[in-house]
Amino acid sequence: MRTYHPRNVLRHFAGRSDIPDHATSMADARIALCIASGVALEDIDPASGYDRSRHSYDRVRSSWIDSMRQHGISPYYDVPRMEKVYTRWAEKRPEFTAGDDWLTAGREAHAEFVKGHGHPCRVSDCVVHALTDYEAQLVDELLELLGIEGTSR
Repeated sequence: MRTYHPRNVLRHFAGRSDIPDHATSMADARIALCIASGVALEDIDPASGYDRSRHSYDRVRSSWIDSMRQHGISPYYDVPRMEKVYTRWAEKRPEFTAGDDWLTAGREAHAEFVKGHGHPCRVSDCVVHALTDYEAQLVDELLELLGIEGTSR
């Protein structure tokens, strides 16, 4: 009997354009993969087929916090994407997200990471290192006093 790797099965269904109800077929494929991976039936979202278990939530949360820790947090790129994922979890499993603030955890992790590595954050608009309006005004005044052209923003 031939065995199929779950990833290849999912790719097979994802690439099929001749299936009338593609979304349902993809959800069915995800459900099958979840069951094969040992996810409890009550932790599988029947509409999408996604794993909504505590283990899955912890993996997703950890991945986002690690990304923010290492790369910084852009309010225009990272925050909206992270909030979209967090909102989906809050809708499906509010008991997991209650009192859990991914952004605060990411900020703390990033500040510690940058401090520990001794090099500055490379995200120019990072929410951890962005200047407040007052700080930006002070920097602009200092630049003007020193006769340096430029701005803090």
